[in-house]
Amino acid sequence: MKIELFNKITTLLKGLTGDVKALQDSFKNLPIPKDGIDGKDAVDGKDGKDAVDGIDGKDGKDAVDGIDGKDGKDAVDGRDGSPGAPGRPGTDGKDAIDGTDGKDAIDGTDGKDAIDGKPGIDGKPGKDGKDGKSVTKIKLEKNTLQVWIDGVKKSVGKIEFPKNTGVFIPGTGSGGGGGGGGLAPGTLEPVPSDNCRIGYFDYNDLATVTTPIVVPSNDTFVPLTNDSLGPFTVKSFAPVGVTDVWDADNNVFDWSELKLGDMVDVRLDVQVTTTSPNQHVEVDLMLAIGGFSFNIPFSDIVYKSIGLQPDINIYNGIHLGNANILDNPARFEIRSDAAATVVVKGWYCKVLIRGG
Repeated sequence: MKIELFNKITTLLKGLTGDVKALQDSFKNLPIPKDGIDGKDAVDGKDGKDAVDGIDGKDGKDAVDGIDGKDGKDAVDGRDGSPGAPGRPGTDGKDAIDGTDGKDAIDGTDGKDAIDGKPGIDGKPGKDGKDGKSVTKIKLEKNTLQVWIDGVKKSVGKIEFPKNTGVFIPGTGSGGGGGGGGLAPGTLEPVPSDNCRIGYFDYNDLATVTTPIVVPSNDTFVPLTNDSLGPFTVKSFAPVGVTDVWDADNNVFDWSELKLGDMVDVRLDVQVTTTSPNQHVEVDLMLAIGGFSFNIPFSDIVYKSIGLQPDINIYNGIHLGNANILDNPARFEIRSDAAATVVVKGWYCKVLIRGG
């Protein structure tokens, strides 16, 4: 049954397929259609005429105004009356009569001289004036005069010295013996810059002879003092224009009266008493204190024995080659690794001032 039904369906499908194919073939044989011609656009109808307005009625006439009445005439002014005749002029009054001058006043008589009063009472005695101040020191620093009043330093003013242009050469001018044809009085030969003027100072201390300086045992530097009051102090052979190179009040070397390029040679003379065997003692010259300071070693000794040691007598020299050294003070300093005492006998200073 089923097979039969299937066969019938298959037969129908095959017939239907053939019909479809025949229909497709008939479509292929149809002619290709052409586009139709467009119709003409419709013509718009004409607009109707506007309606005519009716005629307006005429306006009525205005009413006629009545005639104005005429103005009356102005009144005529009356005439002025004739002027009256002028009156006669009045007569002048009489001049006033001057009065007579009064008599001069009579001078009064002078009064009597006044009697002198009695002398006044004497005033009370004035108070005693304050004690005056004393000048304790005078010093010339870089052409500035310094004065110490009761120990207080004060600047008085600047002193200008005439420039030294040369040196006296015996036999070439007036004075000192020599013939004519030399330099005129008051003139000097120029000094070459490599020549020097020389002088010296010797500063002898007094205080440490009886009160030696105490040196601690911790290798700390202690300044060496010199009051320059000892009997062997010599300052009478200083170079011209220089009064000092040692400031005994502040215990420092003061180069303010020197200039760049000058030189100072110093001989140190001190005596140390030690307290320990193999004790190390060092003495330096500290320069440029307050500036870029540095030290110049003068003595570096290890003492094997205890007690009073031989004098430290060392000679060394420095140059004032820059402003750091010239403008700042210097001083001797001592240190030790054990306790010690030191007596300052002094220092000799040779000063060499360059020419030029």
